[in-house]
Formats: sequence, structure tokens, C-alpha cells
Amino acid sequence: TSAFGEKVEHPFARAAKPAAPAVVDRRIEDLAADEMIRRMADGVARVLDYEKKINVEATTRRDVHEIAVTTSDGFDGSFRRTQYQFFIGGRLIEGTNMLDAGGYYGGTAHDGGGPEIVDRLIEDFRNGRKNVGVSGGPTAVLFTPRAMADVMMTLNAGLNGVRLDATSEDV
Repeated sequence: TSAFGEKVEHPFARAAKPAAPAVVDRRIEDLAADEMIRRMADGVARVLDYEKKINVEATTRRDVHEIAVTTSDGFDGSFRRTQYQFFIGGRLIEGTNMLDAGGYYGGTAHDGGGPEIVDRLIEDFRNGRKNVGVSGGPTAVLFTPRAMADVMMTLNAGLNGVRLDATSEDV
């Protein structure tokens, strides 16, 4: 269905005993909506205790999936999976400085409510408020893994040939 790339032929899985991955956490299945709301509210309150001027947001969700795979070559298997996600982040504007920071957990195991994520977020805000001058010329820059991911997403969006404007006369 794609106009790009090479044609490939992949065989489908044949009849076999499916693996039984351990990706169910009962704590996620039992997590109530009011508990999830409390976790977000607690995280927001902790960030605002650090600095009231931060515009804070938090989201969370839990999912329980039944995943089934059947192929035309006879494979038939299914398994259950739980997933928990927690995000908290914010923006702090001070004068001409704008600082965005956020923390996220997503996985098949329960994370205990995210206190460590909130701790790291507060530490990121604390560290990010330290401005330093930059002189002209080459400058060493240190990117954290999270910052590097943001840089690469931006670079990919700008260099991705699939995103060419098909209405342009230059194409």
C-alpha cells in the first residue's frame, strides 16, 4: 500500500504454542479512578509547593488489554496486558526565560504513584533556573537523553522526505 520503499515478503507465524508473557500487574487492574486523580493532585501540589508560578499539568491512565493474534498459517494466541502511564510537567516563565520540564512513566508494571518522577521534575526546574552567559565562538553543550530526543524529533521532521508538500511546483 506504500508508494515508497522496497517490496518485501514476510511469512506469517505458523501453528505453535504461544508464549505467555508476564505483563499483567493486578495493582493496575485494581487502580480506581479516584486514586489516579489523587496521585495527579498530589504531584501538582508538590510542584506548586516548590514554586507557585509554575503552570503545572498532570495526566494518568491505566489500560487492560486482551491481545489476540491469528494468522492464515495457523497461529492462534492471546494474552492480557496491563499498562500504567503517569505524566507531570509544567512551564515556568521568569522575565524573558521560559523553562519547560516534564517527567513520564509508562509501562506494564505499576510505578508506585510517581513520587520519584515528581522529585526529578522539581530538580529539573531547580537546575534549569540557573542561567549562565555564553560567549561567542564554539561552545560545548551537554544534552540529556530526554533533550536529545526532542532535538532529534525536530531534525527528523525537517529532513523527512515523506513530508514533502505534494502541491509544491518544486516536487
